[in-house]
Amino acid sequence: MKIYDEKSKYHGSADILDTKIMVFYDLCSKAGVRETDWAAAFSAMLAGDAKEYYYENIMNRKLEFPTIVNLLRENFETQERQTRFMSHWNSTSLQEVKRRNEDKTMLECFDIMYKELRKCQLIMDKDQQIDAFLKRRLLMACEGVEECKLAIFKPAAGLQGLRDDIRHALALSGPSRPTAFP
Repeated sequence: MKIYDEKSKYHGSADILDTKIMVFYDLCSKAGVRETDWAAAFSAMLAGDAKEYYYENIMNRKLEFPTIVNLLRENFETQERQTRFMSHWNSTSLQEVKRRNEDKTMLECFDIMYKELRKCQLIMDKDQQIDAFLKRRLLMACEGVEECKLAIFKPAAGLQGLRDDIRHALALSGPSRPTAFP
């Protein structure tokens, strides 16, 4: 339990259970927790609403690990949640993120946007969790942003290349750019 930090725990509908379970498997392996003991150790990976739900509805029922996971998934990973994330995916743009974060640079806003889109993508169907899908969404999200025009005019072949090109373009246009003297 000591090796679990708050960020690694599953809090409920705002998190992605599959991602948090991968962390759980990794930490159990490192701590020497056997698969037969996963159900007993499971509450260590919970926080917030998920922990409350576990203690109110699951604890002391002597359930198998897969059943515990399925109960949490059914409770928190609903169709309404997926619809909410898809709506966010469709409405997110660099300009919109900048409006929400006026005190941040465009580069910082791009990084925020990328993390938000990546999180939304992880909730989608597996066939939509590919780099090409996120790459297309990044291109659309950066449309109309003058600083990104060159990076998206002829985009890099891969997602990471496009992300790097956009970040580079935004860094060059940001407030830390050297001032030219006449």
